[in-house]
Amino acid sequence: DNENQAHPRYVAGFQKWRLSAIQSIACGYGHCLAVTEGGDVLAWGNGTYGELGMGQGDTTTPILWGIPRTVNTLAGIMITSAAAGAHHSVCVADDATAFSWGSSADGQLGRPGAHPGSRFDGDPRPMLDQDGNKIKAAKVACGFAHTLVLTPQGTVLSCGSNLSGQLGVVGEYQAQMSPVPIECFDGKKCIAVAAGREHSLVLTARNEVVAFGCGMSGQLGVGPDNSDNACHGGPLLIDEVSGAAKTPAVIAAAGDFSACITTR
Repeated sequence: DNENQAHPRYVAGFQKWRLSAIQSIACGYGHCLAVTEGGDVLAWGNGTYGELGMGQGDTTTPILWGIPRTVNTLAGIMITSAAAGAHHSVCVADDATAFSWGSSADGQLGRPGAHPGSRFDGDPRPMLDQDGNKIKAAKVACGFAHTLVLTPQGTVLSCGSNLSGQLGVVGEYQAQMSPVPIECFDGKKCIAVAAGREHSLVLTARNEVVAFGCGMSGQLGVGPDNSDNACHGGPLLIDEVSGAAKTPAVIAAAGDFSACITTR
């Protein structure tokens, strides 16, 4: 069934696999991911760029799967969380290894030199730093064509498109093929990351919510179309939701908007 649905409908394809209960889901531009309590990953939707993780990927041939299927490459690996971008996917295993698959046109898979000349890879593989070492992650977030990685030590790495400054690299807007540390967080412990279409949010242990990237719709939280901060903005502290008086607990971003839950 590929018709648009105006009401919530039960996703009936999960019973086929006799897996444990679903613990989390993630949605991209045209695909969905689900992670089970047993650590399995299921994917469905549009897999034209390999974002379903089934090994396929051909931008000339639409691949549409309406029934969730297990990502067999990850079988036997305990996956704890997943994130979905426009045409790419990332997940984290219980040993903190980060796996990515799908479109790599802007380096959002974070695998430098793994497949020279390839714009997509439908097989989940570990993300790598510039020296070829596996990236360790506690949490991940995916924007339209960029990826944020929160390491177990509280460092934030970014890769992919930087057209609007969404990687937090000040003064440079080239795409990054491998995850690189965001310098403004040096010496700070970060506890959460979120990614919208072309902007990013980071929550630090100091109760700071920091935004960077495109702010032309006000998604950076510093006012609408705010001159230099409208695009290529940040990193910027969002005063209204930062500090002990607010105690931000949850951050979220999608498309061209942002949200935050505070506990005070």
